[in-house]
Amino acid sequence: MHFEKLVTHKYMDPSLYPRFTMFFQILAYQKTCFEAMNAYPCDVFVDTVGVGFAYPLVKMLFGVKVVSYTHYPTISHDMLEQTMT
Repeated sequence: MHFEKLVTHKYMDPSLYPRFTMFFQILAYQKTCFEAMNAYPCDVFVDTVGVGFAYPLVKMLFGVKVVSYTHYPTISHDMLEQTMT
């Protein structure tokens, strides 16, 4: 097994996006996955972040098996209040 730090990973930092944080993190995650698959082609894509938005991209464009634990967050009322202040 081999691990590499990806250049575009820094764009997933939520502090970069004071508004529409999850939306921009989705785009950043897709870009990071695309970088990973182009730089380091593989037979099995193992996701350790747990964000499922790029899995269709990886599966359709690169045709590899995707393995992951995915946590779909529930946006609660208190989370929305926190972002409004």
